[in-house]
Amino acid sequence: MATFDDRGRVEVDDIVLEAPGLEGEVTVERPAAGGALRGSRARRALDEAMGRLDMQSQAEVTVAGPRHMGPIADEARGGQVATTTMRLTVPGPPKGYEQAVLSTDEHGVATWHVKGAQNHGGKPVRGSRRSRTYEIERTAAPARGRGTTRGIIPGLDKVIRVVTFPIAWAVGKGARFAVREWDQGRHPPQVRAYGPKGDLSDLDDKAWKRLSAGPALLLVHGTFSTTEGGFGGLAADTRKALDERYKGRVIAYDHPTIADDPIENARRFLEIAGDRRLELDVVCHSRGGLVSRAIAERPADLADLAPKTGVRNIVLVGVPSAGTILADAKHWNELLDRFTTVLNVLPGPGMSDVLESILAMVRSIAVETASNLKGLDAMVPKGAFLKRLNVAADGEASYRAIVSDFEPKNPGLKAWLNDATRDLIFDHKPNDMMVTIESMTGKNGSSRFPVTELREFRPRDAIEHAHYFPEKATSKALLDWLPG
Repeated sequence: MATFDDRGRVEVDDIVLEAPGLEGEVTVERPAAGGALRGSRARRALDEAMGRLDMQSQAEVTVAGPRHMGPIADEARGGQVATTTMRLTVPGPPKGYEQAVLSTDEHGVATWHVKGAQNHGGKPVRGSRRSRTYEIERTAAPARGRGTTRGIIPGLDKVIRVVTFPIAWAVGKGARFAVREWDQGRHPPQVRAYGPKGDLSDLDDKAWKRLSAGPALLLVHGTFSTTEGGFGGLAADTRKALDERYKGRVIAYDHPTIADDPIENARRFLEIAGDRRLELDVVCHSRGGLVSRAIAERPADLADLAPKTGVRNIVLVGVPSAGTILADAKHWNELLDRFTTVLNVLPGPGMSDVLESILAMVRSIAVETASNLKGLDAMVPKGAFLKRLNVAADGEASYRAIVSDFEPKNPGLKAWLNDATRDLIFDHKPNDMMVTIESMTGKNGSSRFPVTELREFRPRDAIEHAHYFPEKATSKALLDWLPG
């Protein structure tokens, strides 16, 4: 354990942290055998996801009980937070490896630093390997609560984790790791039965025949997610009621969300459905709404596929029908930060799977192979995909929406989101932290919009993008709108 000197600098072996104006006890943990950190607290979801991506912790720097000396808010700017920068210098990755840093403040706000600057000047870091210096924004919220964070990194401490991973798919051989190919291999398209307990099972001929006997309910998850992660929070009694209402005909569609665009996702679903008769109601979340719209509206050359499959009703939950700026490559770091922060502050079902997708993006960005990501490109506002989708639409499906204007109760998260730069991302428009309400429901060129029948969460409800389904109001809307 070490403390900052009068210059705000602390050095522990070959790691240097510079944070003028910050006080606190600094510790550095090294990985034990197998990559786990000695004495680390419960962060199993992150560690499990890292293990599946062949990533390991190089070191973890913790500032316990951080104290910010001097003013932390500028009252002339409405009490917005003041920010300064910490500089972390660490040994660079060994040959054949790359590196990233995940910093998490005492309120659970997470930030990824994927490329570090080479340390060519000044006092060198101890050790023979080259070093990197990471510039880490340090934000002090106007007020600090004493509650603890329930997520992958506990609250009240600043925690900086240095992560290393192979450049190639396997150490010492093969091409560079690429998230597009990983997503296609990790998330193959599959349609399965979704039971009242959230259990998934394969569909045999008998199950497909039962699906054709009456209306069925289809669930379609969103970006980085899976069926488990997207719908696992739905109340058990709601799942049971829907299962009874549809007489057991509830199915879910898992698919790659990074590699393929939603029309390709829809194509694969329709190819699986084939010549079977399906009358569908759909509940979809986030990007899954674009997939669902493509199934219902049949853009491009989908019209001749699955001719006996039709859609009656779609419930669009937090769907970016006019896109989200966070999908633009220039904002991918912000997208990853927001997803990681939400999982840290408000963990939910399927967290490890979502973290795995985030880590795959981080790894691919670091080795410079994050390109041609059609699944994300499809959500870029005014991009080519949305121009193709948002036109006069065929079909008779009825659209309804569940939306939220999110205002966090966590003071640190609130301060972070209200930072001038981040607030401008959505041009101050009401949003659920990932998508604006205007994108979810407003005019976009499609004859199905604007959506006028909707349920809206207010700022006081504090419902963000990933947490619609555990809410009672969401269950009520689903049961009001889905006839079975």
